[in-house]
This record gives sequence, structure tokens and C-alpha cells, in this order.
Amino acid sequence: MHCKHVLIVTLVAVAQAQVPPGVANPAAPNRPGGPVKGDPHWRRNLLGVIGQQPGRASMRDIQNIEQYMLSAAPYCTSLSPGDYEANRELARQMTAYLMSVNAAATDPQLRAAAVRATRTVAAFPCAYPQALQPHPAPAAAAPEPHAASEPPFTINAPSLGKVTAADKATAADLVARYETDTGNAVTAWRNAETTRANLNSRGMSLNADTEAAVSRLQLFFEEAATALREHRWDDALSSLQGAEAITQKIAKTVGQ
Repeated sequence: MHCKHVLIVTLVAVAQAQVPPGVANPAAPNRPGGPVKGDPHWRRNLLGVIGQQPGRASMRDIQNIEQYMLSAAPYCTSLSPGDYEANRELARQMTAYLMSVNAAATDPQLRAAAVRATRTVAAFPCAYPQALQPHPAPAAAAPEPHAASEPPFTINAPSLGKVTAADKATAADLVARYETDTGNAVTAWRNAETTRANLNSRGMSLNADTEAAVSRLQLFFEEAATALREHRWDDALSSLQGAEAITQKIAKTVGQ
């Protein structure tokens, strides 16, 4: 019994040593040195970063988000369907936070880092399994799966406000393109959701590439909408082109 007690105390001490230095509140870590490889506190650390005001985000915060996701990799290999769903919700929260950072930032490097991190979130292995895989049947009967009906992106183009005469034609073309693209994306997105529901009913899930592509639709359309509102026509076009490519990729997998 004495040996067991010593072992337990030792394990607790090791676990405590993995808490990021300088963290007074576990819900809001402030870790200048970045995470230790295989840090079991990655989820808490991510929630701590995205719980801050987006307007006060720094490059270090964005880098920490990417590093915390990297440190989570060893813990993503044997998750349950419920774990993946919880982590997908965390991924959605991270995407919303990073999009807010992108919208609030005035530093071009910080904006670019937020976009890069958002795309990393879309391929986060703890939220999106790396392959189509069977899952054990749940102990209790689950509700009949169904496809969601509303996409996570805005279908109508945003209001552009006052546009100069020289830019009116460009703005009109981009608005029309945005709404054409979202119309096509809605079809692809709904087909993906239907496929997801059918797979879930058989204890399987979408493959990682398709899952990540579906998540990126929201990112590209939010980027495009923000650029349109700010009259950054080239950025809007680039984001719409990204959305078009992703839509085509999804359609090839789940149908038109």
C-alpha cells in the first residue's frame, strides 16, 4: 500500500508539472514558452486563449492556438464519437474567435496569422478523424440522424455601403458572384450533411478531407463578406475563388 501511495503521489506531481508555467487561473493560461509536446491540458489552454477579447489578440496568442492543437495530436488517436463531436464544437468556437481577430486586427501579419490558424482548425485531427472509420454502437439507442437544413454561412452578400463610381461595376460583379457561390455551396453543404447523417446511422463518419472542406466553406465566405464590407475587392475575389474550389471538391465526393 505504501508503494502504491508513493506512485500515485508521483503521478500527480508529474501531471501538475505539465501545467503551463505562470498559469494562475486554469481557464485562462498565459504561457509565453508554448506547450510541452503531448500536453494533456490542450483543451483547457485553447479555451483560455479564445476566451480573451479578439481585439487584444497578439501573434503569440495565434501561435499558441496552433501549438496547442499540435500538442493535442497524441490524444486524438482513440476518441469516441462523442469526443469528436465535443471537439468539433470547440473547433467552431476557435473558428469564430479567429474570424473575429481577423476582422478586428489592423496588423496585416496578425490578420494573415489568424487566417492561417483558422485553416489549421479546419483540419484539426481531434475534431475531424483522419479516415472513414467505424465506431462502436452506442449503449442506448440514439435519435434518428438527420441532416441540418441551414448552412453556417450567410447566403446573401453583405451591404457594401457607399461605393465609389469607379468601383461600382467591380462591386456589383462580386456581389453577384458571392450569391452564386453561396447558392452552389448550400447544395454541396446539404449533400455533405445528408451523407454525414447516413454514415452516422451506420456507425461511420465523413472522411477527414471532406470534413475539413465543409468546415472551410464558412471560413471562405466569412472572409469574402468581410472583404466586401471593407471594399477590399481583390481579397474578396480571392476568398470567393477559394470557396468555389472547396465547393467543387465537396461536390465530387458527395454529389451535386
